[in-house]
Amino acid sequence: MNKMHLRALTAAAGRMLGDLGPWGNYAVAVVFFSFGLHLLDVLPMPEAWRPAPGHARRGALGALIFGLVFGVALGPCTFGFMAPVLGVTFGMAPSAPLFALGVMALFGFGHCAVIGLAGVSSTWVQRWLRWQYATAGAQWLRRGCGVLVIAAGAWLVASVH
Repeated sequence: MNKMHLRALTAAAGRMLGDLGPWGNYAVAVVFFSFGLHLLDVLPMPEAWRPAPGHARRGALGALIFGLVFGVALGPCTFGFMAPVLGVTFGMAPSAPLFALGVMALFGFGHCAVIGLAGVSSTWVQRWLRWQYATAGAQWLRRGCGVLVIAAGAWLVASVH
């Protein structure tokens, strides 16, 4: 399979896997609207979702569920650059299986390291910004992000028609 065929196959599969249909767009838009309104302080977060003071939410089950949700949500997005890597490694696997395994392992590590780093640093970033409404800059940043998230939800709804 030459590079042009691999590109065409990747583009076609990425479009097919990334198309959630109109109901999928509406569902994602509802989530975007909800979180955008929360960031604008219009829709408060339910108390049950907030960790109690001094009690961080941790655990294997929570991490697994969060990872599954992220995987389902980001799967179509990552397929576009993961498919060529898979194609290349599957092509080299018969002649150099250990090298192919190493390439996939390094790709997986690099892909997950960014997500892991973001998760590990979130407490530090939150403390650094003093996110709990301590500064006017943090409030404006939060509101700006809320507007952007709502705009993304509106774009999802508009893109259905």
